[in-house]
Amino acid sequence: MVRPNQRKAAAVTPRARRPRSRAKASARHATSHRGSPNQRVASNAPPTGSPVQKAFNEGRTAYGSVIREFENGIRYLYKGESQKAAEVFEKLTNSPVREVADRARIHLRRCVERKEYKTAAPRTAEEYYLQGVAALNNRQMSLAVEWLSKSDKLEPHRDHVQYALGAAYALQRQTEQALRHLQESIRLRPANRTLARNDEDFQTISDEPRFRQLLAGGSC
Repeated sequence: MVRPNQRKAAAVTPRARRPRSRAKASARHATSHRGSPNQRVASNAPPTGSPVQKAFNEGRTAYGSVIREFENGIRYLYKGESQKAAEVFEKLTNSPVREVADRARIHLRRCVERKEYKTAAPRTAEEYYLQGVAALNNRQMSLAVEWLSKSDKLEPHRDHVQYALGAAYALQRQTEQALRHLQESIRLRPANRTLARNDEDFQTISDEPRFRQLLAGGSC
């Protein structure tokens, strides 16, 4: 027979509970706070229609357009339409996508070096001068000298043509010709003396005493 006080104690005795796995509890706790991977990505993405999302979409579209344009330039090059290819690459050299701009400069330089970039043949002294300077900048020295000399022959005694010829010869380390044209350029326009002092194209002859004397105000 169970006494009353024993019945009371039995009534309030708690039911034994199985211990929960700490690992499972921690996992459920972490998931409840962090959410699923898809939920986390969605929470970090900019809201649809927001200015940030719009800018992201526009940037992605612009990048795709630049890549397609570069691929068009490659196709023109493979088809032998090098003038069209060079025009595409020249435009892409100013692309905000750095990798594309760098590759475009390489392909454009190759087109110029192989004389595949066909432009209208120069006719006037000024056109020969501009073509000569372009060749000079691309370090095509023989072509630069040829066109600059033709410009000088059509209209002699122009200081900027003499100066460019001096730079072209200096880059080829042909000191005598470089000094002769530079001296004539300074005679026609004394301000070219100051210009030559800071011009990297004349660094190849900067140790020549006659060059330093010419820049100092004397003659060589």
